[in-house]
Amino acid sequence: TQRYMGVTVLLSKMDASSESHEPAAPSTNSASSSQSSTTATSSAATPVQSDWVEARDPNSGKVYYANLKTRQTTWEKPADFVRTVAAVPALAKSASTVSTPTVTATAPGPTAKSAWVACVDAKSGRTYYYHSQTRETRWHKPLDFVAPSSSAAASGPAPVVLTPQAPPSVSVAPLSSQLSTSLLGITSMQSGAPSLPAPAAPTPSVTVPDTTHATTPLMRTLSVTAAAAADDSALRRKLPSGLLASIQNFQLEGYANTHFAKQKAGLFGKKETIEQMLRFNAELLKHPLLKLGSEVAPIALQANRNILSYMGDRQSSKEPSKHAAKLLRNGLDAAEDVRDEIYCQLCKQTNDNPNELSTVRGWQLMALCASVFPPSTEFANYLMNYIEKNASLPSKLRTNELGIQESFIKQDSRRTMSVSKQVSSLVEGQKSITAHDVPTLAAFTLHRLVRILEDGPRREVPVMREIEATQNRKPCMLRVHFVNETFKTVPVESFTTAIELRDIMAHKLKLKNSVIYSIAEVVRATPDSQADERFLEDDERIMDLVSVWESEQSKSQGFLGHLLFKIRLFLPLDETDQEQVNMYYMQAVADVVAGRYPTTEQDVITLAALQMQCNFGDYTGNSELITGKLATYLPLAWLQQGKPTEWEEKILLLYAKLLGYETREAKLSYLDYCKNWPLFSTSFFNCQQSKKNDLPAEVLLAVGSSKLFVCDPIEKTTLKTFEYAEIVTWGHSADNFVVVCGNLVAQDKTYFETPKGREINYLVSSYVNALVGKPIQSINKEERTRVAVGKLTVVKRPTRTTTVSRKK
Repeated sequence: TQRYMGVTVLLSKMDASSESHEPAAPSTNSASSSQSSTTATSSAATPVQSDWVEARDPNSGKVYYANLKTRQTTWEKPADFVRTVAAVPALAKSASTVSTPTVTATAPGPTAKSAWVACVDAKSGRTYYYHSQTRETRWHKPLDFVAPSSSAAASGPAPVVLTPQAPPSVSVAPLSSQLSTSLLGITSMQSGAPSLPAPAAPTPSVTVPDTTHATTPLMRTLSVTAAAAADDSALRRKLPSGLLASIQNFQLEGYANTHFAKQKAGLFGKKETIEQMLRFNAELLKHPLLKLGSEVAPIALQANRNILSYMGDRQSSKEPSKHAAKLLRNGLDAAEDVRDEIYCQLCKQTNDNPNELSTVRGWQLMALCASVFPPSTEFANYLMNYIEKNASLPSKLRTNELGIQESFIKQDSRRTMSVSKQVSSLVEGQKSITAHDVPTLAAFTLHRLVRILEDGPRREVPVMREIEATQNRKPCMLRVHFVNETFKTVPVESFTTAIELRDIMAHKLKLKNSVIYSIAEVVRATPDSQADERFLEDDERIMDLVSVWESEQSKSQGFLGHLLFKIRLFLPLDETDQEQVNMYYMQAVADVVAGRYPTTEQDVITLAALQMQCNFGDYTGNSELITGKLATYLPLAWLQQGKPTEWEEKILLLYAKLLGYETREAKLSYLDYCKNWPLFSTSFFNCQQSKKNDLPAEVLLAVGSSKLFVCDPIEKTTLKTFEYAEIVTWGHSADNFVVVCGNLVAQDKTYFETPKGREINYLVSSYVNALVGKPIQSINKEERTRVAVGKLTVVKRPTRTTTVSRKK
């Protein structure tokens, strides 16, 4: 049964073919209700006055009893307790659907006795409302409901507590599980605890809602922990089991003996030993370490200059971070042998280096390279072995540039942080690099190397803020926006993908089912231009996107880009998940105000009034709440059709009638009202017809959870629908989406020309999988070849030759 609140609603006759989702109606005290019936039996009893009322503790869900006079509370049922309603019949399954409501905005009349009675469902503990004349029941407070006066409330309990069970189709979590503080800045519903305190009890057990959603096969286990927002270590994967044991026999000396180009040195032209070639040397190389061709030797020698300059062993007028950026750019564009050369030079310069600060900088540069490009599969195990050996060295704090010593830090016994973290907190800015513990830096580098081997090279060179964050083993803090123009700041590291960021956001917001959400990119060529929005594919790396944005901003001062967290798949709403209700409501408001759906004048007035109830609570007579703010509530098309004062009067008139609505009630009512629109919660795509049929050349394709709508692009009226049950198959290409209907003998294909074919295909596949109970599949940017390297499965993809920018 659908609910429409905040207005006078005229209901049509009920359709006996559908099941009711409303609570069972209580019996009345009329004589007719006490007689026998073929469908249900009921007995009415005249209520006996009692000082005791029955209530439910919202924390434990247990029923307790409170005395209205003495204010005593007890878990045990008092002997003189009399239930207000003796018995309640169960409704037959001839429940109903509700037709489109007719909404009338009329001024409230004088206070009178209401036919609505507030009741409490004994199974769920939720308050619902029963109409004594029409026998209608609903979960949300009716507009014409009048609460009992204070004198009446003193003489009896309110609301009435009933014993019947709600219909089996209703599944509601305890009220306490529905209440949580919103992380989106939306006022949450107040606790439903009664005015009298619940009696004390020895640690009542609380039932925690099952977040695995056993009835929904779409739940994806979050890969992030509760510490993800506080520590970047939570963003890093654990090393594969058995990795360290598998690399023990891959000694760097053995690799150097086979692959290094031994050069003559000294007065007598003796060849350098492998030990000498692998030892730190502050002088520039004259030849590459590896046996490289003459065409790439200059790149290797340039890398050596960048490494020595960054480490401080070579004088340079450039900032160290610029040397790092150039090294990363050359390595990302180079072939595998040049990348191996860079890693070999870093191993050489960090091995037996007498300068502690130079050593630290060398390991920082190694971690940066491991964040951008991997070594070859042949060299990977040797490199991991070298890094792991340094990670296993005894921990030793080194002196930093400012001369802060370990003894100075340890003087304050009140400090409880680790010594390295204390140094980090005392030394700020790039002009003073913290002297990190080398074993810690090596362990940090090893994690990054494993991840780059698994995921493949980056597509973009890191921006300066990512380079600086990696130097200090910190994540980058990025803003992720919502459709209501608020945002949340989250930690993102070099490897964080779109699907991982989605799960981090879902964890922060306490959303149970993260699979329905996605991260989108929103860009504008100028602040006043129309926004271009696209959903990121699951394996797109967030920091690559940031690099593209900064590159575009350097070319165009007005370019803007940001991340957006929103609903991508509109699966059925779980009303027990308060945060999901918040997200669905937030997106519904944004879509309505943006004018995505065809609406009537009464639609926008009703929804604006409900929106004000959600934002401000009960109307207090302050008309300034909406003055000059109509654009927040009305689509532009409607706003241009009337005077602001007229719109304000109509909205406030209806807003005043919502007195007593809680925020949760108003949000659900807003969503229920919108559900009456066929195109609500669909995704729109502008398409052209590539085949002659009865459809116009240009159409709007709306993808819903159960069907496809082909609409007029201007009026958004439905021209044709494709039920998923009727579709034989579907597919897409780079510039098409095709739907095939019919059977094995005769088939009818409908082509839609659109560059969004991949996105439409993903939505249709996901909705069909949800309907048949299959898990929703990930959508990745590209297929990659994977090769086994020891205990790792390494990504192999073509070497990048040019910078890949965002598609226009």
